[in-house]
Amino acid sequence: MPRFAYAGCYTTPERNGHGKGIAVFRVDAPGRWHQIDVTDTLPNPSFLALDHTQSYLYAVHGDLDQVSAFAIDHRTGRLTPVGTQLSQGTNPVHLTPPPDNRRILVANYATGTLAVLPRATDGRLRPADQVIELTGTPGPHRTQQTGPH
Repeated sequence: MPRFAYAGCYTTPERNGHGKGIAVFRVDAPGRWHQIDVTDTLPNPSFLALDHTQSYLYAVHGDLDQVSAFAIDHRTGRLTPVGTQLSQGTNPVHLTPPPDNRRILVANYATGTLAVLPRATDGRLRPADQVIELTGTPGPHRTQQTGPH
């Protein structure tokens, strides 16, 4: 079975981005990477995560307020968009599927919130059913942070 790797990047001038989107690589037996595709329809796919079946890839869009889902073709590694949802905050920077694979947790940097987005069996994300506001004092970069995140 072929192995694939995915790399997100910044794409917008505001982030001095020069990337095109999510790059898809085939990884050969000696470990060399060969770029085979790029999904260039979405801005700033800055953090990526696979679901626990490795059938779907999820991306947050840095500086924006969205999370996108993609189905993975296990033969070619190529991505097919299956939907986008709001992250219920600004500048999502991290996401993770819990072990039960039934939802995606999204951390929003600028608003200091965590959003819980239910995940359908076909990989699509549903609107957040829970948003948690983090409270407390700002982090170590007080000039950049007005609250916890």
